[in-house]
Amino acid sequence: MSTVRVKDMTRDDPDSDLAAVVQFPEGQRAVHVLKDGTVRLISPAGTVIARFQEEQKRDTLRQGYIEHLLSAGVTGAELERALDAIARVDKRLVQQADRAARVADLEARSEARFREWCREQGVEPDDLTESEFNELLQQAIRATRRTEQ
Repeated sequence: MSTVRVKDMTRDDPDSDLAAVVQFPEGQRAVHVLKDGTVRLISPAGTVIARFQEEQKRDTLRQGYIEHLLSAGVTGAELERALDAIARVDKRLVQQADRAARVADLEARSEARFREWCREQGVEPDDLTESEFNELLQQAIRATRRTEQ
C-alpha cells in the first residue's frame, strides 16, 4: 500500500498561504488547505475550489477532510500530524478574528474620542481639510507630550 503524505505548511513554510497539503501516492491527486479556509481538491479530472467561511461549514469541511484522510488509509503519526495542523490553523483563524475585532473596536473608540476632542476645541471634525486635520493632530501631540514630561 502506498503512503499518503501530509505536509504541515504552517511549520514547513509559515509564510505560505497554505496550511496543509495532502499528497496522494499517484502524485496527481492532492488536497490543499489554505489558511483562509479555502480548500483545493486537485485531480486529473480537474480542480475544485471551495471556501467555507461560516463556522458550521468549516466544521463540515474539517470532518470531510478527516474522513477523506481515513478512507485514503492515513493512520498513526501522519493522521496525528494532520489533526495537529488543523488545530493550529483553527487557532490562528480565531486569533485573526479576535485581532480584527480588537482593531475595529480600537478604531471606533479612537474615532469617537477624536470627534469628542475636536468638539471640545470648538472644531467640527467633518469640516476639517487634510491640512487642518494634520495641524490639529500636531497640536494634540505637542500638548500630550508637554503633559507627559
